[in-house]
Amino acid sequence: MSMPVLLMSAALAMPDPLDAAGLTEADVAEPMTGTVVANPTPLALTPERVERIRDYQSQRLYVRDETELRGGAAAVAMSQPVGAHMTTPSVVLVDPMFTVQTWGVYRGDDRIGPSEFLRETGETFRADDLDRRVERDRRKARRWMLVAGVGAASLAAGVVQYDRATTLPEELLAHQLTFGGLGVGMTGLMAASFPASRATRLERYPSAAMNRDDAEKMVERHNKALQQRLGLTEEDVLLIDLADSL
Repeated sequence: MSMPVLLMSAALAMPDPLDAAGLTEADVAEPMTGTVVANPTPLALTPERVERIRDYQSQRLYVRDETELRGGAAAVAMSQPVGAHMTTPSVVLVDPMFTVQTWGVYRGDDRIGPSEFLRETGETFRADDLDRRVERDRRKARRWMLVAGVGAASLAAGVVQYDRATTLPEELLAHQLTFGGLGVGMTGLMAASFPASRATRLERYPSAAMNRDDAEKMVERHNKALQQRLGLTEEDVLLIDLADSL
């Protein structure tokens, strides 16, 4: 038998590769395609969802750094009365302007005070205690302002008495009323400034009532609860934060 015949016989004797693979000619003509898993469809931006996102933006809390400009105040002193007239007030000191780094708590775009912030985060007892401290300092300041008012009245009476004095004893009495009233008035103003300043700090600056780490933890808890109440996902919050940072 010749060589070509032997090769043909061997080829015919070999099994069909399609049968061995379990495929048909149609499978070869149209290759099989596997099942493709589509990407998850994002949540539709419905009007209800947009409203929830807006509510979150307007109600969430965050801590923001602040820079305040302070100083520039002028101290004014009255000169000693001479004759029947007083000289005009003269500026004796002007404080320089300077900046101070602080921080505050904001709800949406609005800055809120420490007491309101504590109530917003559920710290009602701390807020009530803070309000009592502020009211106590305000009462102290009002009492000292009454003392300053008495001093101002004495100062005014001394000026009038000096203007009407015709004898030396009357002039001495006018001097006593004037300088005594000035001393009492300045004492009352100085004493009232300390509790009044402390009350103002407690009403405006969170750092006077708590440390920043504590405030940031309360902000985080509040925003997490707000997110769950509004039914927002982590992706929603991430997109909101990303939009605000742009």
